[in-house]
Amino acid sequence: SQLSEKKRQDEYNTRLASAVLKAEAAAKEAAKEAAKEATKNKTLEIAMTMLKRKYGINEIISICSLSSKEVLKLKASLEKG
Repeated sequence: SQLSEKKRQDEYNTRLASAVLKAEAAAKEAAKEAAKEATKNKTLEIAMTMLKRKYGINEIISICSLSSKEVLKLKASLEKG
């Protein structure tokens, strides 16, 4: 009947709207993660430049808000060439 067709259509629209909202949330989360990754990459690039310019490890840790482990890893990769 017409009523059951309307009900089916409403259910379909509800599922579709839910899927769209989930997809939008996933896209927003992916964009946020990409921005975080880009920021981290830029920070590591700055830290590497500072190492090349002979800044002290503690200065780099402080300025770039990196862990000593991250800075020492960068330093090791710089020394390897």
